[in-house]
Amino acid sequence: MNLPSMGREYIHFQIEDAPSGTIYATFDAGLQWWPTVRMSSTEVVLLVAGPFAVANPMNTVVLPLGFYGIFLWMFDGVENVFRPAGSLSVE
Repeated sequence: MNLPSMGREYIHFQIEDAPSGTIYATFDAGLQWWPTVRMSSTEVVLLVAGPFAVANPMNTVVLPLGFYGIFLWMFDGVENVFRPAGSLSVE
């Protein structure tokens, strides 16, 4: 996904075997985790914005310019599951 520096949009993640709990996303190799919003049993979303976007709603993830590898974290009741989830470029 490419996001303009003034842009803001939802990034969608499809997870076929997602547990029912909260699924978190990271853009910085796990230093900070952001809770996603569940849209269905197999889809979660997260609102991301570039550094020059204005009037961002609460819980928007504002990222500096750069390229990000995205990982998801979920707990399925027995184990912690980490999965690569694509990439994001903020230009």
